[in-house]
Amino acid sequence: MTSLKNIQLYIVSTLFISVLTGCGSMGQYSEYNKQQKAADATPSFDPAYFKDSKRRHLAVTFDIEEGVLKQPTKPIEVRPGNLPYRSATAGDVVIVYRDKSGKELGRYAVHDPVLARSCESDEGREGELKTIPNGNVEVLLPLDSRIAQVDVGRPNKKAKQFPIEDKMKSVIEKTEETNKQQR
Repeated sequence: MTSLKNIQLYIVSTLFISVLTGCGSMGQYSEYNKQQKAADATPSFDPAYFKDSKRRHLAVTFDIEEGVLKQPTKPIEVRPGNLPYRSATAGDVVIVYRDKSGKELGRYAVHDPVLARSCESDEGREGELKTIPNGNVEVLLPLDSRIAQVDVGRPNKKAKQFPIEDKMKSVIEKTEETNKQQR
């Protein structure tokens, strides 16, 4: 009799554990379904995306001398693809781009481009920060022929102004030539 009760207890326990395990798996399956639906709704990568002349942005290379940003000396580059997302507030330095008359065309915030950050960090400690003594950094801007000046500075403080109108003229001329050749 006890062996029959043991067998029944074993079967009931096994079924109970199976049901509990199955319920947990259902949650995982449901999450997998959501991910799969999102993946199915996302179009596949198309390299032609980068050939579309409407999807481009600018890279302005600023020199760093003795830890200070200097006027760009290198040509401005036109890069394929839309300007990557830039937050208006997530950073301690604000990049503002303006037209000839000084009217603001746009702005975004970044972490100080003159500071190098280590990727390593332990719990309770952030990565190390050091000023880049000499080198260069890129500031990304939308491809807009009206841009004539870039301001770089801390919020609520006077920004350093960098006129780039002359460099922009040559970039726009080259871009227009490229557009004509692609047609």
